[in-house]
Amino acid sequence: MEVFTPQYSHLVALAFMGMCGLPVAGVLFSFLKPALAKFSMAAVGAVAGGYLFVLLSLSLASKDKVLEAGQIKYFCELDCHEAYSVQGMKRESNRAVVAVRAWFDPDTTGPNRGNSPLTFNDRRIELIDAQGRRYTPAPVDLRRPVRPGESFTVDLAFPVPSDARDLRLLITEPDHFPTQLLLGHENSLLHKKIWFKVS
Repeated sequence: MEVFTPQYSHLVALAFMGMCGLPVAGVLFSFLKPALAKFSMAAVGAVAGGYLFVLLSLSLASKDKVLEAGQIKYFCELDCHEAYSVQGMKRESNRAVVAVRAWFDPDTTGPNRGNSPLTFNDRRIELIDAQGRRYTPAPVDLRRPVRPGESFTVDLAFPVPSDARDLRLLITEPDHFPTQLLLGHENSLLHKKIWFKVS
């Protein structure tokens, strides 16, 4: 199983860039055609409201997904995808160590990208148990340069009490602009998450 966040990244990027350019276009149009300024700004408001409606509709329709070991979560960039999968987990006293594979999928690169290395982006990582308790890992470097087809594996070590059960791992983008405003992105307002099952 493979899942993507967000799906249809090119359309998502175009929609977001259109929304960013819309107010500028509205102001310019109002300046050039003052008689139509009220109509222009009303159109900007209507389109912005429509975008927000679609954003919230996609979020409310979303469901939590839980991936099994070996299943892949893709982060969609514009000319390539970064992929992550859980390879296994072991409990050591009061901690859990999760092995995660990060992979630069060569089948997702743009036709003109070439073989230059990609440095993986920063990720927000946390573990959650059945009681809703959340744990953050010891610092680990995920920003490693890899070429198409290359991968690396890291061990994420979490301080976890012995009574923690049904552990799920979240690997996602940091919760910052503009991810909250991207259609279908798991960081967007009220959107559900894509988890990895680790126990």
